[in-house]
Amino acid sequence: MKFRTYEEGDYELLRGFLIRLAQQGDEYLHWNWGRFEWAVGNWLFNMPFIQKIGLCFDGDVLVGAAFFDTTFCTCECLLDHEFEFRYPEFVDYAIEELKGEGNIGVFVNDRSQGKVECLSAKGFSEDKESAETMLELDLGQLKDHPLPAGYHFSPIDSSKEEDKDRVLWVCYQEQICRHIQGGVWLARQKKESPYMNPTLSIALCDPRGEWIGYVAGWFDPQNDFLHIDPIRVVSKNGPEGLASALVTELLRQGKALGARRAIVLGGLEPYAELGFKPAQRYALYFKPKA
Repeated sequence: MKFRTYEEGDYELLRGFLIRLAQQGDEYLHWNWGRFEWAVGNWLFNMPFIQKIGLCFDGDVLVGAAFFDTTFCTCECLLDHEFEFRYPEFVDYAIEELKGEGNIGVFVNDRSQGKVECLSAKGFSEDKESAETMLELDLGQLKDHPLPAGYHFSPIDSSKEEDKDRVLWVCYQEQICRHIQGGVWLARQKKESPYMNPTLSIALCDPRGEWIGYVAGWFDPQNDFLHIDPIRVVSKNGPEGLASALVTELLRQGKALGARRAIVLGGLEPYAELGFKPAQRYALYFKPKA
């Protein structure tokens, strides 16, 4: 096996690997191709994230990928099912080559007992307060959640810089304000994925026409799921049901494209009232700095 870090020309290769991996089982969905697309296009995240992707090859075939989050010092090591016996070697690579200073944490599906045992043998222990849960909804059970009167959805034209900036402001107000106060404006650094479907990028508008919410999702017909990005609704004084209605509109669009289920990473709010239920749990194992 050969290891190296991600390069700009690896985009299609890595995306294809993640789509293939998702076909092998739901235990791999913590870092699916939709989450990869989101991270690459996230202007607050993409550069340090891209520099910390590790790739694993068997000959010329990509068989593994490690994603390291520089903000939280957490990592996920994904291997093609056929090569999972090399997991200990891949974890060693991630620890030595990807992490920065301090501790490193590795996410692993609770059902992957062999990986849990491997991490324990390498000195990792579970941080029980940091587990992440993948929620899932059967889109055949999708229910209607109408918008309150006066509110409406707006299509987003990603070719317009104005629309891009409005999305950034809705999603990342606090971070943008900090950058502005520090004399740096980074919004133009957001990149667009060539696979971004405009029908899965939806803005929520108040009665004045102001954008107060945004949600986006990712769907590829090679997989059966719609991956939902983190939702943002910035109106604290609006009527109840805005977030549910916004997510429901995204689910409706994804179902129309052929998705059979939807997945989202995070807490139950506001997804529980839409019918989402916990499907996969990913435990975080930390190893202190030697």
